Amino acid sequence: MGLHFGGQSLGDEMLRRARQGDRDARDALLRDFMPFILRVASQVGGRYIRTGEDEEVSVGLLAFNEAIDAYVPGRGAFLSFAQTVITRRLIDHYRRRRKEPEVPLSELEHEEGADRPGNTVLDLAASAAWQVREADEARRAEIGELSSALAAFGIRFDDLPKHCPRHRDARERAIKLAAALAADPEMAQQLLATGVLPLAALAKATGATRKTLERHRRYIIAVALIFIHEWPELQSYLRPAAGEERGSRP
Repeated sequence: MGLHFGGQSLGDEMLRRARQGDRDARDALLRDFMPFILRVASQVGGRYIRTGEDEEVSVGLLAFNEAIDAYVPGRGAFLSFAQTVITRRLIDHYRRRRKEPEVPLSELEHEEGADRPGNTVLDLAASAAWQVREADEARRAEIGELSSALAAFGIRFDDLPKHCPRHRDARERAIKLAAALAADPEMAQQLLATGVLPLAALAKATGATRKTLERHRRYIIAVALIFIHEWPELQSYLRPAAGEERGSRP
């Protein structure tokens, strides 16, 4: 396995000691791999993350610390697993932050009982434009999150179009296979923990051939991540194919 980042090689021993309760070893891992944590956080956030300024640093540190305890030796590289954990925790963080209620500007500008805008053509047009802009921003955010999640699997977001099945029937089958994977907790966890498509389990659950799964592996992984992380904007592109049959046998 080994830990390699930025020319460092801490080996298995430091991780083993940290997992056994050695506080000094754990602190050393958190300190020495702070650049790795910042890099992953910056990729997920789409901007440069700075210690002492951005709360993403604390989220990333907690996630890396969690990864030390949750990692199963022998099931893939530790840093790949840690990247997945950090990415998921940051995605959860951003999702919670987006759901926090905001005080409308109109509430700050108008006293109780005063006439308020909202029923003119211009007001309606402005509201519609705002909703479109919000949707665009949410879509861009989800694409950034998907790109970061795919990186843990060695897949580039920009390469997805060439891995998408050309024929509609094949594409719909691949989406249903991905939905079946995402709906199964064990297969979904195996995918996220190992960074490998669970071919045997998915073939057994759906009746799909391993050849089909191998052919569309990257596309199935990408779509499964969209379902697992429940990105609504990206899911909207898949609904016509997935319909109400998510988790059903393709």
